[in-house]
Amino acid sequence: MLLYNVDMDLPPLPEKPLIPKLGKIEKNIRVYFFEREDGSTFFAQAKEAWTIMKGRVQHVGYERPRIKFIGSSDGSKFRQGVIEAQNIFKEQGLIPSQERIRLAEKEELECARGNMIYPVNQDEMTRGGQLINIGSLR
Repeated sequence: MLLYNVDMDLPPLPEKPLIPKLGKIEKNIRVYFFEREDGSTFFAQAKEAWTIMKGRVQHVGYERPRIKFIGSSDGSKFRQGVIEAQNIFKEQGLIPSQERIRLAEKEELECARGNMIYPVNQDEMTRGGQLINIGSLR
């Protein structure tokens, strides 16, 4: 059994530096913005947006929250903000980089306001699992 003397001065352990991974930036993804009753906004991708718009998000015994669809955007403003945030991180650090990402999210929201492009129906699929737009087949 190995015992350590707590009074003995041990050399301090070196701290591991905190380095975020600067990886590949993905392509644009269409996002859908919603507004809650309290005025706060959030965004979702196509599958989650379809579920929200069809009213399937509910809690038994509670009143269903009222969520308003604000609009949709292609995600280009946010992607550009992420690219700029990576460069800011290399030059200035984490805090200014995070501020740039928050600003990019606000820019994306302003771009999406009033752009009413609805998500594809996620309930209608082929046998292979591909989504079908039934309206375009009629």
